[in-house]
Amino acid sequence: MAENVQVRIAPEIMETLKEDLNAALSATELHELLAGAPGSAERQQAALHAAVALGYCRMFGVELGEDDGVLPPVVAQAAAQGLVQELERLSRQATKLPQIWDDLQDVLERDELCLSVLEGRMDAQAAYVAIEEGLLEAHGNEEIAWSEYSETIERIVEHLEKLDEILQRREQLEILSTVADLPLLKNWRNALAGEFRFAPYWWLSDDFIQVSEQVERQVIREMPSAEVWRLVAKQWQARNALTFLRGVLLLVFARRVAAAGEPRHLELRWISPDGEHEAMTILTLNDQIPQSIVIQFMRSNGEEARDLVNQPVSLAGIVSYINAQGQAEFAGEQLRQALESKELPQLLVGADRQSWALAPECIEGLLSEVSSDDGETDT
Repeated sequence: MAENVQVRIAPEIMETLKEDLNAALSATELHELLAGAPGSAERQQAALHAAVALGYCRMFGVELGEDDGVLPPVVAQAAAQGLVQELERLSRQATKLPQIWDDLQDVLERDELCLSVLEGRMDAQAAYVAIEEGLLEAHGNEEIAWSEYSETIERIVEHLEKLDEILQRREQLEILSTVADLPLLKNWRNALAGEFRFAPYWWLSDDFIQVSEQVERQVIREMPSAEVWRLVAKQWQARNALTFLRGVLLLVFARRVAAAGEPRHLELRWISPDGEHEAMTILTLNDQIPQSIVIQFMRSNGEEARDLVNQPVSLAGIVSYINAQGQAEFAGEQLRQALESKELPQLLVGADRQSWALAPECIEGLLSEVSSDDGETDT
């Protein structure tokens, strides 16, 4: 089993988290609570904001130094009331998620919808961490009774479980899983510190990623060819070239009904960081799944790349070596499995694993192929 190692978040992000906490703690409404004012909606929201900010500092291992402390009981209780109301709102939104999703046509808007839901769930978890910490210390200091602590925590947990039950329904879960591979969730997973690295947060789990993979495999198996191309085009517009290329390769490896007319040939071309070398391959899109993909390496002036012979090459994590003819061959089945497991098709060349970029005109050509296929249908 691979060791679970924390990746410390960047210093500037730590500073941002500290600034968020300081701003939340300086809110006028918070000082009014501490002065004995009743817990109005505005003061509950201010307390909740402070709980979220402090909770993220705890979850991501931000060191607060001499200013570190817990939420005072009155602030923790106000934050708990605000959190319960927020969880009720999130549950209502989660119930309507499939309908809201269907009403959106743009992939970016759909991604933003899913991320807002998951950010709401993550914020709620951060708030819970800070509230529970504050109330537990207050009980230890005999500032509140055990019943006040347990009743408040049980109420929050009840609402958290209700929200999770809705979000983990099949339709909601499949929709949310469409963003499982985006950087935000990966950053959350990597940044969790201490005991939180081993917390069973379902939206950061391998099971959640597997839902995304299962949905994608089913879509590619069942969706008509032209529709897959449109999906891939949207992924390019919303994300990046590697995600786009991964979609293209998955399409090449997808078994489907033979298309009418001649097979289509797609050219991929990469350029080395210094511009001295190029690599290219031709993919054929038809009813046959390729047994392998061969990438030809050469110098930019067209001459043989003798200096690259025997150099290692990695594509989507699969390693090959450049032979005397300047070619590296990758087994089709290995590539397919790697791509389905969310490996991005990054081309890394040499012992120092230099990343070669797709040529801009290559991307434009692939997008042109997508546009020209909009009216086609399978036979």
